[in-house]
Amino acid sequence: MATEDGWGAGGRLRRRRQRRIEQNPDALQGSLATTDMTYESVTERLDRLVMEGRTEEAVRLAEAARASGDPGNRAAAELLTCMLELAALGYEEAGAAMDRAVALAGAEAEYDALFYRGIALSFEGDGPQAAVYFERAARSPLRRLAARSALALGFLHVQAGDDERALPLLRARGRTRPDTSSSFLKPP
Repeated sequence: MATEDGWGAGGRLRRRRQRRIEQNPDALQGSLATTDMTYESVTERLDRLVMEGRTEEAVRLAEAARASGDPGNRAAAELLTCMLELAALGYEEAGAAMDRAVALAGAEAEYDALFYRGIALSFEGDGPQAAVYFERAARSPLRRLAARSALALGFLHVQAGDDERALPLLRARGRTRPDTSSSFLKPP
């Protein structure tokens, strides 16, 4: 049976877990260690939290990921630092966070770093160089990242007035996951 918010019985459990985390951020660290999260799953979760505007929860997850000691989880936490620094236009610290992520997780974090370097370059107004990074990141084996990179590349083409190149990228992205915001291409 669905509740008002449409979450159903599973939603009650998620809300109860959310309240527990809000009351005791250390509870998240315990759940992170016991759920055996990977670089990919932590990164995906952080992405989703940021896109949903749940930054405080994302920060707590990143803190738990750092505390886990796992290099992949720590690398995912560095990518959150990168996201937050980009939002604050802190390009230097964002770049340093990308470098730390790649140093911790190696090739696993490389495509994410390419994507965020493209974001930084688009914020700085260097669309052609940003496109190079988005094209490389679009080759990621992670669907989430490949699709977001293709979307970003499509929006760069729109901004450049090249609708012919933009439309196929945007249409393909719309079929894979239409709920992604394009706001990441414009600095706040």
